[in-house]
Amino acid sequence: MSPLGHLALAVLAARIAGYRGRAAAVLLVGAFLPDVVDKPLGALGLVPSFHTVGHSVFVLAAVGAVCLATGRGRPLALGWLSHLLGDLPLAIPRYLDHYIWPALAPPAPPADPVRGYVVGYATSPAFAAELLLFGLALVLVAPDLLRAET
Repeated sequence: MSPLGHLALAVLAARIAGYRGRAAAVLLVGAFLPDVVDKPLGALGLVPSFHTVGHSVFVLAAVGAVCLATGRGRPLALGWLSHLLGDLPLAIPRYLDHYIWPALAPPAPPADPVRGYVVGYATSPAFAAELLLFGLALVLVAPDLLRAET
């Protein structure tokens, strides 16, 4: 899923959970953390793929446990979960091993992962669906989330 799709999914998750203001902002941050963790690690060659540590359900479980134990981290955990749920439909069945890292090591990324991903994904029906989801989130939901809590 592209960053626009993750943003749209996070905005909708915040709306469904009833988060506004700061809590909604924390959820949006959580929705981008898996990529913020994995993309640099993959680019530096520290992990075998761009979807490992941050995209692992084991890491999500650990992050979720800490967030839920503190009580204040629920929006962060929900954002992280929304990211994984957004990526999952495109991962099944071919890339499912990415999400159970380190139990199964994912295959090495393609030689030119960025260019191949951008061209392939930008021309896919999934990207068109993401644009529609983003438009829906932007028009119907985002203005309410950005208002301060009262």
